[in-house]
Amino acid sequence: MLNRSILHVALKSIDLHLPSCLLQTLTLGVKASIWCGKHLKMTLLSTAESQDDEHNSVFYQLLLEILRFSSSTFSALLKFTDISNNELMDNVETFIIEVLNLTKDSVSEAKRIQSFGSEILKVAHMVIDAVVKLCKARFELINWEACDENHKPINVCHAINITKYTIEKLSQIGVLAANDGGSLVNILSISWKGVVSLLQIGGGHFTEVNIANIVVSLLALITEPFKCAAEVWSSSLNETISVTEAKRIFVPVKFYLINAVKICSLYPHQTYTVYREITQCVLIMTSFWTFASNENLLKNATAVIAELLEETTLDLVLSLINSDKLKLEQKLEVVEWLFINEGDSNSCLDDDPALADFEENVYSRMLVLQLPLCSGSGKAVELVWQPILSLLLQAFKTFMIVISSSTTWGELESFLLENFFHPHFLCYEIVMECWCFILQHAETQMANTIINKLCSLLKLLASPDLIFIPHSSFRKLTRSICLLLTCCEKPVVDEVFMSIVGDGKSQLSLILCLALFIEGFTLDLLSDELRKTSIQRITSDYFDLIDSFDEASLMACSFGLFGIPVFILSASLQSSLQSL
Repeated sequence: MLNRSILHVALKSIDLHLPSCLLQTLTLGVKASIWCGKHLKMTLLSTAESQDDEHNSVFYQLLLEILRFSSSTFSALLKFTDISNNELMDNVETFIIEVLNLTKDSVSEAKRIQSFGSEILKVAHMVIDAVVKLCKARFELINWEACDENHKPINVCHAINITKYTIEKLSQIGVLAANDGGSLVNILSISWKGVVSLLQIGGGHFTEVNIANIVVSLLALITEPFKCAAEVWSSSLNETISVTEAKRIFVPVKFYLINAVKICSLYPHQTYTVYREITQCVLIMTSFWTFASNENLLKNATAVIAELLEETTLDLVLSLINSDKLKLEQKLEVVEWLFINEGDSNSCLDDDPALADFEENVYSRMLVLQLPLCSGSGKAVELVWQPILSLLLQAFKTFMIVISSSTTWGELESFLLENFFHPHFLCYEIVMECWCFILQHAETQMANTIINKLCSLLKLLASPDLIFIPHSSFRKLTRSICLLLTCCEKPVVDEVFMSIVGDGKSQLSLILCLALFIEGFTLDLLSDELRKTSIQRITSDYFDLIDSFDEASLMACSFGLFGIPVFILSASLQSSLQSL
């Protein structure tokens, strides 16, 4: 009771006498917070079965008084603008640390304090709001343009220190509130909003704040609902998930996601250190979306995710890629990590079987995400949505046009050649789309040079042992050449066809001819004259084989070559039918 009386007297005198008794007020607040923090733990340990007795009731009332006293002190400090006294400012910093420690412990244990829990949370909310306002007020007193980065005055160091402590504690309180299961929504909201708002006013001055750790905490809060939902829904789903249930799970995710994007945009250098965790978070969300879209019982969940998260899912990665504070090499690392190998031990999906099954579809889902674009002009402007893949290809093509007459073109051509057999199917599609664009718009001489290089390599790879192995390098290159030929003029196609097939009599020419037709080459790509000649030769070779077929010729023919004219005729007919 004596402690409560002391606090009441101190509380009444704060507004009237704070300038003259500030040091004593802060000292009282520090000691009271430390004492109350220790006794809170002791009380909960010793009275787990009788929390409502008179002694405990008195203690919890005292806890409320201390928190109210702290909140009032923070509010009163807003009027105290003289922050040149080093000793006094040290006491303010200690006061903030101890009060926030007590606030954190109180929020953490509020559920166990049944009679006073809701009241404690209300007062904790007041404390957080007051300390955030104090930090903002201290920053407003600083003339940052006149500050020397190497010799910061007392007021600058003080503002940075108290804000740094507050950010760290509020992020911890925010995690506690998030893990509570939804009953601490107000604390959750004001904590994370406080973190973001303080980081915003701080600009780049919080170099000592562990931004990366804060971002990782938010990423964990984002991914955990997806992991839990995937585990439950993939094993025991018997009825359609309702929109209400889906929103209950994913509305908080949107809140965490927005805050994470804001922090990443504000501090790209610090968040770059955890770019792998950021990209993994995006992959987990996209994997779950793919999983849900393939399940009829999860159609409502898919719609809710699209509504709440689709537009901001990739903003986590884009906050780094679009930053003008990161080097190109750093941005490329971020992009490259999106295409980690399936066997990479660091893959975020390996630990989640429910999500790992859908890893191969993640990139497809990401690249078909829709982005808004303005279309038209004047009053006819409207918002249209286009897949990211289309925009990406358009950007590549524009880039190729820009550098086509510069020395950089050679580097681009080398890059496209190096990735000609890229193992990831999407990367392969993008590379081939770029090659097709080049051949469609290149001069005849340039197109011939490119195709001839590929044909020379094809002849080196040709082998009867590889002709019927679809995933062999020989077949892959043949497949790519057939695709590129569809983008070339007929004279180029004629020249390439004759270069590959030749007279059609040698072992090499037979193997190459068969490979072309197996991979979809159609005679319609040839000029009329060469097409007629080729049809006649294929037909003639077939009948010659039939007429000369006997056991002796079968034994004399090399293994794998006998019957190739039959295969060529069959493959050419099938290819022609498919092109109709």
